[in-house]
Amino acid sequence: MTGLTIIVPTLGRPSLAATIQSIAGQIDWDDHVIVVTDGHRPLAHDIFERWYDEFPGWEFLELPPDGNWGHGLRNQVLDKLKPGIPVCTIDDDDVYEDGALELIRTAACDKPVIFRMRFGRGHRADGLVVWQQPRLQLGDIGTPMIVAPVCGARFGLSYLGDFDYATALVAELGEPIWRDEVIAHIRPSAVEDT
Repeated sequence: MTGLTIIVPTLGRPSLAATIQSIAGQIDWDDHVIVVTDGHRPLAHDIFERWYDEFPGWEFLELPPDGNWGHGLRNQVLDKLKPGIPVCTIDDDDVYEDGALELIRTAACDKPVIFRMRFGRGHRADGLVVWQQPRLQLGDIGTPMIVAPVCGARFGLSYLGDFDYATALVAELGEPIWRDEVIAHIRPSAVEDT
């Protein structure tokens, strides 16, 4: 199987270190990590450099600012990827659960797969696990929950761009596969305190 491509948009927050740590501990030799910033972000570059010797195949991209919650950055990276490869994305203030990338690799197929995530301390939805029902619904879809093959679907350029992406994936690839496992924590205390 082709490795995963993991897109990590960052605003250059210190929490990027915990996000990358959550990936590095689970990475496979054929996975590809792309950390992407909106403009010049020295702290993000410094954090990325800590991992580059261990993972020289990882990429760091500085793209023009987009002001769209990272969705425009994700779309620019998706535009560069080969169709059909499995891709997932996580923000710089989120972390993958232990074992999440193996679950994602195992589940990746020619349809969208939607896992679950848990909101952490500091978020207004503290402790909430989403999705509640296996259906596309505003508020029940978050960026780190989705794995899908690269296709024509792109993120919307609003705060709800992840919902737009999931909807576009379903329109192009068919109904998603819903998985009960929680694979990511959104703003967990370990990230917030970094």
